[in-house]
Amino acid sequence: MNNKPPMEVKINPNTMVSEAQMKLAIAQTLSLPFAYNSPVVVLDFDLGDSNGEKITGRFKDAIRSRVFSFEINRKSVVYKPFVARPFVARPFVARIDSTGLNVEAWEDFSAGYSYRFDTGGVKRKKAQCVKPTSYNCGSICININKNCSANADDELSEERIDKLLKLKKLYLDQLNSLNPDKEREREAKLLKKYKVTTLALRGVREKQREPEKQKELERQKELERQKELEKQKQLEKQKQLEKQLEKQKQQQSPVRKVGKLTPSIASVKEIKKTAKEWINKSSKYVDSTGEALKQSPYGKLIKYGNEVIERDVLEAKKDLVDDSNGVAEGLAWATEVEAGLQDAFFLKDESGKTQGFFTTGNDKSKESMYIEFLGTNPSNIITNTKGVGKQIIYHAIQESVKRGFKGKIKLESLESAVPFYESVGFKKRIEKGAKYGYELEYFHLSEKSAKAFVKEYEKKTNLG
Repeated sequence: MNNKPPMEVKINPNTMVSEAQMKLAIAQTLSLPFAYNSPVVVLDFDLGDSNGEKITGRFKDAIRSRVFSFEINRKSVVYKPFVARPFVARPFVARIDSTGLNVEAWEDFSAGYSYRFDTGGVKRKKAQCVKPTSYNCGSICININKNCSANADDELSEERIDKLLKLKKLYLDQLNSLNPDKEREREAKLLKKYKVTTLALRGVREKQREPEKQKELERQKELERQKELEKQKQLEKQKQLEKQLEKQKQQQSPVRKVGKLTPSIASVKEIKKTAKEWINKSSKYVDSTGEALKQSPYGKLIKYGNEVIERDVLEAKKDLVDDSNGVAEGLAWATEVEAGLQDAFFLKDESGKTQGFFTTGNDKSKESMYIEFLGTNPSNIITNTKGVGKQIIYHAIQESVKRGFKGKIKLESLESAVPFYESVGFKKRIEKGAKYGYELEYFHLSEKSAKAFVKEYEKKTNLG
């Protein structure tokens, strides 16, 4: 250990210290290599009295959702995972104790906090704590049941703590100078000196504040006026959009339906090309609709392109296309396949354009044909084209029969697609992961349900 005394830390006593600056100074000290050795954000703190050399409080890891209670002394820093009291009346705050640590609460307790920290080029050797029940204690990992106690063993660390304690004293002294009791004592002396009444003194003060109050009142009135004008503009705009929407409905063409689709196994080149086109198409739509919604934050009707559309309808379409974008990215991953076991099937219309797809997998089920990804061309969602989803299921059942699975299918579903799968006969099942033991949600189409769907579908169409 370096026994050299720390440099003299000078702080200007005239400098005003805010609560935010105090939090930042504490955070910088806690983030030093000898202590937490990683960026943190201070949630709250208690400085005690100005002559004491102890600071306590709570801080959060700037990267992971973990909260700690801490104590900083002249020579050391001690911290440990924060223990929520069992009577706290918020359901997401679970108790962490030695009888069985709630790891989920440990990870999620402070979800939503964020903090950007500039390390200033300081290199640190930080332990990589991969276990969910461990945390970083300087350069090592320890269990969350244990406290981390770290000594300031270098000149920089001692200097930082010394500076922090001086800053603490200045902060508390400034708070005490604004103490109401001291302010009232000063007023009493002033009253005695000039022999004026409390009421007169208040009258003088009120008179001095009158111009400021008047300015604030005028500012509030102007804000209200601007708000009312904006509201009127929005109402006028909505009336115009209502007229345009009514005109659109009168001229609206019937819902477009897709024709007969033919399945074929796609090549790697086709997969890459189609995935790229769909990702670009869906990304542009999500961005443009998001901008349109942002431009009219309070309107029930939205101007999008040359058309008017109801806000909830546009939001629903935007979410569906966003989901379609994720599925298209899944299609882009389906380039390394094993023919006959894992294939990408494209469903094309008479013009040769791909309107939907599904990819088979062989690693999630031995009793059913597992579908890794299934989706429609984003253009079908954007243009309200119907009938693609059921054709995909129909041809997927045929492929399941060919592979000896009797039409049975197993897949995972996006939340937005659950009503569709349930409508065609899929049933939800909760299964335990074989490797890790956690629960997984799958949707299964039984042999009976597959036959019923095919019979009903062929009755309504000419696909049979």
